[in-house]
Amino acid sequence: SFIKRIFSMRMRMDYAAPTDPKEEVSKPVTFEQWTQWVLSSELRLAVREAAAALSEGKPTARPLLRVLRKEAGTVRGEPSSRRITMLQAPRVFTLGLASDSARASKTEVGECCQGIEEHLNLRDVFDLSEDLQYSLVSISSFYESHWLCFCKRGGAGWLLYDDDRAIVVGPTFAD
Repeated sequence: SFIKRIFSMRMRMDYAAPTDPKEEVSKPVTFEQWTQWVLSSELRLAVREAAAALSEGKPTARPLLRVLRKEAGTVRGEPSSRRITMLQAPRVFTLGLASDSARASKTEVGECCQGIEEHLNLRDVFDLSEDLQYSLVSISSFYESHWLCFCKRGGAGWLLYDDDRAIVVGPTFAD
């Protein structure tokens, strides 16, 4: 279908060898997904860790990149029970934030937004040989029992849609 051709990503999940020699090695699993989900609490934690590292003058990974690499099992130097490889990239990359609570606070939503980047190269997430540059054009958020939507409006910057109001946020998503 048209929608599938735009949003679908073909992925392969490889599992780490079992620690018990009697256990059978799991076979890789190939699957399609339309959204790469990130747990909002993990993104908030990555934002806090990055802020702490910067205040100490230490280099740090960008929060969203760190969380996506953890999900994909591609964090260098960290063991993982699985590794996800992107076999076919989507035309439109969709990032989903899975909330830990139906009633996230404004501070929690704000911290998540601090971890979102306007530009993302999936090569850095899935250790690909080619650049796969994506630009953020919108993000939806569930806050205080209703949905909000941030949308990029061409060169005019970002707007926040909240029920029947549209509010100019700023020229960049970080604003």
